Amino acid sequence: MRGQVVVLGGTGFLGRHICRALTAGSWDVLCVAHRRAGPDVRRTVTLDLSGSYGDGLTALLQRERPVAVVNAAGAVWGATDEQLTELNASLVDRLIEVLAALPLPPRLVQIGSLHERSLPEPGHPESAALYALTKARATRAVRAAAEAGLVEGVVLRVSNALGAGAPAGSLLGGVTERLAAAARRGETCALELPPLTAHRDFVDVRDVADAVVRAAARAPAGGRVIDVGRGESVGVRRLVDELIEVSGVRAEVTDRSPGTRAAAVRGRDVGDQRADIRAARELLGWRPRFTPHDALVSMWRAALGRAPRHGVEAVSTAPVHGGGLRSEAAPFPGRLQEETLHE
Repeated sequence: MRGQVVVLGGTGFLGRHICRALTAGSWDVLCVAHRRAGPDVRRTVTLDLSGSYGDGLTALLQRERPVAVVNAAGAVWGATDEQLTELNASLVDRLIEVLAALPLPPRLVQIGSLHERSLPEPGHPESAALYALTKARATRAVRAAAEAGLVEGVVLRVSNALGAGAPAGSLLGGVTERLAAAARRGETCALELPPLTAHRDFVDVRDVADAVVRAAARAPAGGRVIDVGRGESVGVRRLVDELIEVSGVRAEVTDRSPGTRAAAVRGRDVGDQRADIRAARELLGWRPRFTPHDALVSMWRAALGRAPRHGVEAVSTAPVHGGGLRSEAAPFPGRLQEETLHE
């Protein structure tokens, strides 16, 4: 065994894949979340990571003495402003305090977001998305703590992740769910979508998990921020069309005006977004193995595997464990949220 690693938010979209990859890499994985993980994770601890969580997490880490902690917890879809601030930023501040107080602080791998780049120029914070602001605040906290010698931390700034189990609250995850529902009923799928003009960097969630495994084993100290993506942008509408083609489901797509809440959460259109993956290659020996098409295929196969579909042959695939998908914030404040990082 490589040693124990604690994964916060281990039952979320990214967290499930991260736990699976770490287990396959001979790590002793402890999943910390608000619900039980699936059978592919040997140990799960359910823990409330709200603002008063300190004693519980401190006791857990003192008992387990992990060599690494991966923070895959956070909030995006359906979260309130308070939950975004608490779960994306304040939680990280408190986590750093807990780790710094341990006799042998474990390595911290913080899951950041490429959307942090969408922040506006200084002096105009009111126009920024709170999601990007809170994720950027967490990145700054990890960097500052690492530079001060309090923790050995690294931030993986992930682009838009795609793959099996993508949340229904995300664009492509939602399209997948609706296509699968139409296939189950044997009907044409009617999709009403906002104008999809942006180009984004999409990365397969399996590649994200691989980067996390490498960071847990050999991430550089000093709070380095490492982009994880494909280093290329793809049209969002092109991916929707490709997903429809992969599904084989007849669909009718119409355009509508974008919702105000989604725009407020995600922020301004960053246009041609792409990650700079040179540091990931040099520091982690990492490069993406899967294409966006591979990710769409895995999304569709997982959707088919969750229930029999009318008129569609089920494709055998590894099940998506960890309970149902969670695309909205918990109905009670402060409960752990799993990170869902994609457009």
